[in-house]
Amino acid sequence: MSTAVKLSGVIGSLIAVGGPLASNSTFLEQWQQFFQLYRNGKESALDSNTHDLIYQVDSTVETNPGVKFFPCSGSDPVFKGIKSKAIIGLPGNFQYTKHQDVCSDKLVIMGDKPIDFDTDMGKKFINSIVLSNDAKKFAIVRQLEYINNNYVYVRSVMQGLTALAMTGSCVFLSRMLPSAPSGVKYSLYGFTSGLLFYIHLSILDTYRCRLDRKVDKNSSKLGVDYLKGGIEFYQKSLHRNCALRSLMGGQGIKAYTVYGNVRTSVLRTPQLPLTARRDNLTSLLQKQSNR
Repeated sequence: MSTAVKLSGVIGSLIAVGGPLASNSTFLEQWQQFFQLYRNGKESALDSNTHDLIYQVDSTVETNPGVKFFPCSGSDPVFKGIKSKAIIGLPGNFQYTKHQDVCSDKLVIMGDKPIDFDTDMGKKFINSIVLSNDAKKFAIVRQLEYINNNYVYVRSVMQGLTALAMTGSCVFLSRMLPSAPSGVKYSLYGFTSGLLFYIHLSILDTYRCRLDRKVDKNSSKLGVDYLKGGIEFYQKSLHRNCALRSLMGGQGIKAYTVYGNVRTSVLRTPQLPLTARRDNLTSLLQKQSNR
């Protein structure tokens, strides 16, 4: 295997390391534009109640001044960044305080299909996206906890090591089988690289699930109100997904399970299921009640 190929592997490893770091630092403004919620063709702004909740959270936990909040599209909070600089997107339903607020919005699913709020599933959807202030504060703290962890750095290092391992395995196989047919070599290269990539994803998935548990636990330590708010947040997220599963028809069945968890592949668990996150917090609340 030529020196040029080895050099390409090293360069690829450096790119693999730098990609997540650049994505979560240099390109935050572009990510915000991508996630930004628009209403009537204009960028939406956070309402006064959400600003008050952020202030309440800020008075409870130390928030880095480099963190910027903004309204995001979609139904779940999002975050990008590292400890020193980050963005947190809060979905549009954070502005809802009562059911009438939802009905006054012209919500659509799957592009242009309006939601019929008079149906059973429409009513279930309304109930699921109107959150209490405690649930909203839990969601805000949860995003801050994610930013204060090292997932971005772990992912960067893992990607770099995996790229190096792929290159190294190909070099090793090339030396071990110098006279093997090209078809055999390339098949072994592909199989080994695929196996290493799957191991890489499995390790990252395991780390992310552990991080999900840690983030929820740390967020609930701020008080019983945050703990109950977390249970409500996940329970209503499950109810919302169940409603969308019905409202979206075939696409909903592909996206969500009957319990409301986001569907994933059989071989991967990229994040902790919502049912597990709700049950973990419920268990913590029961332990506190039994003390």
